[in-house]
Amino acid sequence: MSKIKNYIPKSCVLAGVDILTVITENKQNAGNLGKSSIANGVIQLQSLDYGIEISNTQMQNTYFHELVHQMLNSIGELELSENEKFVQNMGNMMFEFLRTADWIRLEEFKHNKFSDADSNAPFIQEGIAEIR
Repeated sequence: MSKIKNYIPKSCVLAGVDILTVITENKQNAGNLGKSSIANGVIQLQSLDYGIEISNTQMQNTYFHELVHQMLNSIGELELSENEKFVQNMGNMMFEFLRTADWIRLEEFKHNKFSDADSNAPFIQEGIAEIR
C-alpha cells in the first residue's frame, strides 16, 4: 500500500463525530497553522503562514497535531490537550508512523505465516540481532 505522501484526510469520524478538514487563507498573520473544534466537527488548516505557502509536509504535520487535540478533547482530557508540547510530540509520532509504515494486507501477512515462534522470519532475525 502506498504511503500517505501528499495526502490528507478530507473527512473522518472520531468518537462518533464527523470531522471535516478545511483550508483557509490568512494572508496577514497566520500565527498558528491550524485549529480544531470537536464541537463544530472541523480541523482548519492554514494554506499560508505570514504570506508564504505552507509545504505539504508541514500541512500534514499540522493536521495530525490538530487531530491529537480532537482526540484528547473528545475523551475529556482538556488539560492534556492544552499541553502543546505533548500534542506536538504525539502528532509528530502519529504522522511519522503513517508516513513511513510499510502496509501489508492482513490476508497476505497471514499467508506468510511469520510469528514469534518462527525464528526464520526476517523481522524476527533482525530483532534478535539488535538485542544481542
